[in-house]
Amino acid sequence: MSIATLTLTPDNPINTTITSSTGDVLYNVVTEYTRKSTFTQVRNQNDEVIGSLEWRDILADRVRIGDQKPMSMWDWMKKSVVPFKDQAVFVDDQGRKYKWKGLAPGRSLELYSEDDGYHAPIAKFNRSHAIWPLPSESSIGLSTVSPTESTFSLSPTLTDTQSISPTLTDTTYITRPQINVGTRKVPRTPANLALTPRAAEIQDLVVLSFLFLEKVHRNGESGGVSSDVVMSGMMYAHAC
Repeated sequence: MSIATLTLTPDNPINTTITSSTGDVLYNVVTEYTRKSTFTQVRNQNDEVIGSLEWRDILADRVRIGDQKPMSMWDWMKKSVVPFKDQAVFVDDQGRKYKWKGLAPGRSLELYSEDDGYHAPIAKFNRSHAIWPLPSESSIGLSTVSPTESTFSLSPTLTDTQSISPTLTDTTYITRPQINVGTRKVPRTPANLALTPRAAEIQDLVVLSFLFLEKVHRNGESGGVSSDVVMSGMMYAHAC
């Protein structure tokens, strides 16, 4: 099975450049902060805005996909409340259902399709992680991890994480800190999103849903307002 690898540079879902395995720029993700509002826009290689996210403090963020009308994040993706709080479901323009799993802290997002009963992932995010040992240590027979290596595995990736104060800045969403050993910087593998051919059929939708969910995911990991709190607030607002 051919796996497409989309690399995020840097490992930041709200401000990043996404490239193909050949280095071609596929998407640019830019977030603009103003006194009144904060918006994240995703542009394709033709510089067309394919999706945007309006940040909101209390209610769920608002998303706009293509030229569709803006809608609540959780109207677009139905987030599970019980029994599995770490899942979110969306549909494509043909009515086919997909489920992201892994919203709980410490997990990595994986996408499943209704085609096979959500049995095997069709897309998986591989977090950036430190490469051990340092390159100079390879001379004594220790193995190293290639910085360009991508994986597509059901096994969770163990990474170092950092608790960051919740502020509306890029640092809130970069949870992969630089590690130094003495004066040397420890190299890191690039973050990437691995797509099977099935996921590649709806690549734009996979990328958009991943980026916007990963923002919520990292905000929860860093001690900001959790996705469960946001979800509860949204449900209360609908009930009023």
